[in-house]
Amino acid sequence: MEQPFQPLPGPSLRLRWPYFAPTYVTTHPLELDPKWLYERGVRGIIFDFDNTLISSHGHEIGDGRAALLERCIRTFGAEHIVIVSNKLRVFGLANKLDEEAARFGIKAISTGVVVKPFRRALRLAMEHIKLPVGEVLMVGDLLLTDILGGKRMGMQTLLVAPVHAPERFGIKTLRTIERLLLGYHAPKEGTSPTR
Repeated sequence: MEQPFQPLPGPSLRLRWPYFAPTYVTTHPLELDPKWLYERGVRGIIFDFDNTLISSHGHEIGDGRAALLERCIRTFGAEHIVIVSNKLRVFGLANKLDEEAARFGIKAISTGVVVKPFRRALRLAMEHIKLPVGEVLMVGDLLLTDILGGKRMGMQTLLVAPVHAPERFGIKTLRTIERLLLGYHAPKEGTSPTR
């Protein structure tokens, strides 16, 4: 029988600059136990949207990540869960974000032109969550946007393996920059994090 899932500590990534290391790393996000996080002081979660909860080509959050979101809502309460996305609110680009957040009864915030890792959207999320910043976990699939943004706010951070799906050009570019700048290769779901 497999051991119960536990996230790995961030330094196991062996990044070129340890400043970028998240608090936790998981390549098995669907097995994440919110109670494990609660025991470590987490009382609220901010989720990235694209490639963390949903494929950039998808129309809704898949069953596994939907189940994860529901477990988090049961543990922390819907008022302490927010989805933050870099989507613009023009041409209907944020419609999918709004629809999915409404389906789960949680708040959705799009950063618009001031994207993560800038703090504006995360501050709006914190205003909604109403918890001390050290009790909030930022969950995302990119070090240079999600994790860096959470760290700049003083949050705990969790780097997850991205949703397994073809990625858009912009995300591929960010991953290339991460690889060159930080010496980091994003792990695929179900694998071990590697340098």
